[in-house]
Amino acid sequence: GKAPRSPLQNSNYDASFIAGMLQLIYVYSMPVERIVKYFTENGFELNKATAHGLIKKSAGLMDRLDDVLHTAILEDDYLCMDESYHTILTKEKNKDGKGVRKGYIWASLANTKKLVQYFYENGSRSREVLTNYIGNHYKGAIQSDGLINYKILETDTYPDVIRLACFQHCKRQFLDLANDKEAIGIVNIINRLYQAEHKIDPKWKPDKILEHRQEYAPPILAELKSKLLEIQSNPSTLPKSPLSKAVNYTLNEYDALCNYIVRPDYALDNNAVERCMRSISLSRKNSLFCGSHAGAKRTALLYSLSISCKLHNINSFEYFTDILNRLAYISPTAPDQIYRDLLPDKWTKL
Repeated sequence: GKAPRSPLQNSNYDASFIAGMLQLIYVYSMPVERIVKYFTENGFELNKATAHGLIKKSAGLMDRLDDVLHTAILEDDYLCMDESYHTILTKEKNKDGKGVRKGYIWASLANTKKLVQYFYENGSRSREVLTNYIGNHYKGAIQSDGLINYKILETDTYPDVIRLACFQHCKRQFLDLANDKEAIGIVNIINRLYQAEHKIDPKWKPDKILEHRQEYAPPILAELKSKLLEIQSNPSTLPKSPLSKAVNYTLNEYDALCNYIVRPDYALDNNAVERCMRSISLSRKNSLFCGSHAGAKRTALLYSLSISCKLHNINSFEYFTDILNRLAYISPTAPDQIYRDLLPDKWTKL
């Protein structure tokens, strides 16, 4: 019999047109309203409702990719995680009488596979969003900032997880105290770790990198802790001062900060996933809001694919055009592997 028609085939727009629209939205963070205006100014009739409908239908075609991406991410034994807010339109009014709220979009970057997944659970930033995502059986390292919700990864609840902290998050707090000699002293100690890392030759094998780290890092890390404790115990350090808060934050993260030396590919900071989160920040400034919780989930999925393309130097226009055409004829009951081969790290253009 005939192959089933996709929702996109019921419209007058082909996959390349829709892929171009997705590229404008998720690569250049151009809001739908601006895209509609852009098309109108160039003599092409496209109304806002049609544009939103096409995005919704295309995201619906890609739903299975979201589940397969989740599985692929959790197969990687080194993840970086972060979260950032977006403004969400809601039916409920806030205390100011406006139908908007702050909703958090999370990101999980698989360092080895170079895949990133953004995920959204009704805007929550709670610990359950994290634990629901990684499940009970993840084995590997997870790098994050010092948000309290990540601390569960250091408990017996996750015996097979090693948590890595972020030196940049610690360093920034001291950089904000530029006129404080004690703070600058801590910054200088952290900088010595980075300076030692910069001595690593790209040609070095993993064993040599690990040997180098385990030689230079312990004395610097010990000096860092000693200096932090010295500042903390100094009577002149007021308990509620910015310096005290920076010191306490770093001491609370100290054990997780030290964990980077146990493997040659672990990073000193969480910058890799923070770079991915810049797309959410840019969207927040340009698009201003997501139209609903469902819209935020679609945004998360489409950004996952778009930014994963970027990590693999793939032209996202070509990628979306190709997979939209393929997904139109893939049965919903097809094996996961068929969808797995469409993720950016395995995708090849037909």
